[in-house]
Amino acid sequence: MQQARERWASAALLLVAAIWGGGFIATQVSIEDGMSPVFVIFSRFLLAALAMGLLCVKKLGHISKKEWQAGLLAGALLFAGFCLQTFGQKYSTPGNTAFLTATNVVMVPFFYWALTKNRPTNRTFVASFLCLAGVLVLSAQFDQGIRFSVGDLMTLGGAALFALQIVVVGRFAADCDAQVLTFLQMLAAAGLGFVTFLLTDGDFTLFLHGRGMVGVAYLGLFSTCMAFLIQAWAQRYVASSKASLMLAMESLFGPLFSVLMGYDAFRWQLVVGGITIVFSAILLEWNVGSRAKGAQE
Repeated sequence: MQQARERWASAALLLVAAIWGGGFIATQVSIEDGMSPVFVIFSRFLLAALAMGLLCVKKLGHISKKEWQAGLLAGALLFAGFCLQTFGQKYSTPGNTAFLTATNVVMVPFFYWALTKNRPTNRTFVASFLCLAGVLVLSAQFDQGIRFSVGDLMTLGGAALFALQIVVVGRFAADCDAQVLTFLQMLAAAGLGFVTFLLTDGDFTLFLHGRGMVGVAYLGLFSTCMAFLIQAWAQRYVASSKASLMLAMESLFGPLFSVLMGYDAFRWQLVVGGITIVFSAILLEWNVGSRAKGAQE
């Protein structure tokens, strides 16, 4: 039973990665329609918080102290990570941003190790670094080289915050209701986003941008609400380090969808990097179920 749940949870995390991959297209649509990055971040979390609030309205009067703590902390990390990632790209390149963001795959086992004192398996370390290599092949522009700037450091900081968010969710998911935990994350991120929006932009007419709001609707309902709800449930049965690898498949789905939608040209890196990432996940899954580790890695 435990092995079956872990397999379903892994498949669910893969679905999350695909949804997030589609989020790159939705974000591009919103920005092309004149929306600022701050507005996109704020509005996606606002929409997600409203949707999650409706889904779990009967549970809101019974939120435990632990759920408040975990949800607000994870939400703050999530918002800060998106801010650093978005603004960091202004001073960097898309290739560097994609690569540095994906370093959270390698960070997660170390953060979880520091928090719980449980050392990840050697297989986890090998698979993590193999996945990182695949992401590098996918993202790097080899003809231009990899340059590091202030934006790169901001993006690296964002990756660290995403890794911490995965660890926090993994640490508390078993003791929290998945819907409540997701709602509190969205609520915290939306609240912080609203304050930031008022301080930096404050242009509420952006809500009238029809095409851009279609992208925001996808980001809010699917990339945020649905995706993080699935993540909160799946991490009850999947280790944080393993979850980070499954979620890193976003770096494969993103370029794939971009090629299919005509935003990017087909590159050999997509094939080589994609195969490497998929192999890293297979390596982690291979014969892991027999050890039934749950969420202890």
